[in-house]
Order: sequence, then structure tokens, then C-alpha cells
Amino acid sequence: MAGATGGQPMTARIDQRDQFGVGERILVPSLAGGAPVPAISENNMAFVGAILSSGEPPYVAMRSYDFDKRGTDGTLSRPELGPVAAAGGFDVAADRGGSAIAGWVQGTGAERRIVAGLSDRPPGVFVGYTSTRCCRGPLPTLAWQMPFELWGALRFEVLVDGVPAGQSRTTTLALTQRLKSGTHSWQARASDIRGQTSLSRTRTLRVDAAKPLLSVGYKRQGRVVRINARARDDTRRGPFAAGLHRVVVSWGDRTPVASGRFAVRSVHRYRRKGTYTLRIVARDRAGNQTVDERTLRIG
Repeated sequence: MAGATGGQPMTARIDQRDQFGVGERILVPSLAGGAPVPAISENNMAFVGAILSSGEPPYVAMRSYDFDKRGTDGTLSRPELGPVAAAGGFDVAADRGGSAIAGWVQGTGAERRIVAGLSDRPPGVFVGYTSTRCCRGPLPTLAWQMPFELWGALRFEVLVDGVPAGQSRTTTLALTQRLKSGTHSWQARASDIRGQTSLSRTRTLRVDAAKPLLSVGYKRQGRVVRINARARDDTRRGPFAAGLHRVVVSWGDRTPVASGRFAVRSVHRYRRKGTYTLRIVARDRAGNQTVDERTLRIG
């Protein structure tokens, strides 16, 4: 601080070469309390706070610095709580993430109280994790990184093609509205307990919403059933065809299934009479499936 009467707050900052720069005036004259209080975080966010008065009741102000850039000046105390009691003490502390809190005494008589003001940074920068490769199903689960945030839990809102698609308290969200085949864009918006937000970078989502094509040849003679099932993904959809995953035949009598990459040719004999559900499923790599289900009555 400087000046023969009031006391002008001053700062001198250390540059990247560890040298002090020329002192500069900050905030306004003049100090009503003790010396200005500095605080700095591990990411080089810095703060200088002071109790000031230029003819009006004492109040608390703070200046922030983002690394080597000067930030903004702001008044932390609220006039409706009464004058700041300069003799009551004042302090500023910063956390490792670049947020800070200041404490002082304010008000008179029975209304005197300890007051805190804070500078809380929005949630940190973060990115989506869900792969951009082909292809996801029409109801994909999206995942993203947890942003850096020290002051309370975050909530998330997911935007698909710029439209809200759901909210989550964790870093994943399973969509509930089906997407069409094609390319979509999505982002996650993080909100902290004070309503400050941070938006992830736009990420591409490739969706295959079409079911595989399935043809089934079926023949039965007594208790013997012959199946010739073939499936394929519709290649006319070009880059949005995820590709076939598996064809599976379930006989419905708790015996092992028959399966194949693209086709199944199998003969099965039922040992006991009864009613069985024969189920043939073709599933693609995006999770879409086509089902052929038949009821068999074996005598």
C-alpha cells in the first residue's frame, strides 16, 4: 500500500523469469482496514482483496489475476448487511483449482456477523469418451470425462443435435429417444452448485438404427427340426451399416444353442413331447436384432 493518508493498494507481480514487475495501483484508494491480502493457487490464479472506503461505509473488494493476465475488480460485500467492520479482521484463501474465498466481519450491534464472499470458477474443460466410429445403436449410452470441480457435485445435461436429450448426475447417460441412422452431434453440459456451466466439445456419433435382414428355412419331420438361417446387414446404408455380429438359434428345450457368424444350418431332435418356442435371432454390431419366433408342438 502507498500514500501518506489513505493507503492506496499496490501490487507487483513476478513474471516468468522470476523477476518482479513495476508496481501498479489496484482497486481504489483508500484502505479502511489492514494491508491488502493476496492469495494464489497452484494453477497461477491469484487474488488480492482489501477493505476499502472512499467516503462511503467500508466495503470489501477483490481483484483477480489469471496467470499473467489481469482479471476483473469486484465488490464482495453486500451493502444491506451494514458496514464492514475493518477492525474485525480480513483474510483471503485460494484452493488449488483457482477459486478463492474471503472472510470479514460486517454489520453493527446485534446484526454483526462473520461474512464470506467467494470467487468460484466454472467446471473445468472436459471431453466426451463415446467412440466416433461406426456404429452405435439407436439408443446409445454416451460417456464423458468428469470435469475438474472442487466445490460440490456436478449435474450434466446431454445435447444431441443441439436438442436436450436427458440429464445425469454421473458421467454416462443412456438415451431414451431413438436416433435415426446417420451422423449426429452431441455435447455434455456440466453445471455446478451455483449454476455455472461448462460445455464439452462437440463430438460425432454414428448411428445404425436398422435391423439386420434375416431369412429362415424351416422343415420339420416328427421330432426332428431342420433350420437354415441366413442374415446380413443392409450394405445399401453404406458407412452406417455396423455389420453383422451373430446368428443364434435357440431350440427352447434348454439344450445348447446353434450359432454362426452369418448363417446357421442345424438339425435338432426333441427328446420329449411338449410345446417349445423356437427362436432365431440375427444381431448386428450396433445391437439391433431381428427375431423369428415360432411355437412348436411336439407330439
